[in-house]
Amino acid sequence: MAVFYNIINVLGSKRDEMLTVHLVKTYCLPSLLYGCETWYLNTSDARSVDVAWNNAFRKIFNGFWRDSVKPIQFYCQCLPVTMLIALRKIQFWRKMYYHDSIVLNILANECYHSVMAVAARYNITAYHVMHLNNFALKNLFWSHFTTLVK
Repeated sequence: MAVFYNIINVLGSKRDEMLTVHLVKTYCLPSLLYGCETWYLNTSDARSVDVAWNNAFRKIFNGFWRDSVKPIQFYCQCLPVTMLIALRKIQFWRKMYYHDSIVLNILANECYHSVMAVAARYNITAYHVMHLNNFALKNLFWSHFTTLVK
């Protein structure tokens, strides 16, 4: 969060919101999501990460704490952080599944059911996980997010 507040302080009160969102996505989000492919998130932990990401949007756009930030995130083309974590987990384990190393293949096969459980939360099938490229997978997450915003 220190990086976030440094960005806010440097840009000042008359900042461009979209520039601030871009800087936060570029500098803060990678720090927030570092190693998330291997995390086990219970409901409380997922909520904490979501709250941090949502509060960044509230601060950037001067929103109230009770306001939903989903429309703002949609406008800024930012998925909610729990969806980003799920997307990164699916992409990570798929890379392991298709890797040349037999050890990584075995590990990916052992984790197959947990990865499919993550995908099922967002109505993504095993076919989509294993056969679509990263761009197409991200589009599936976007379509799911779009239904939540409407």
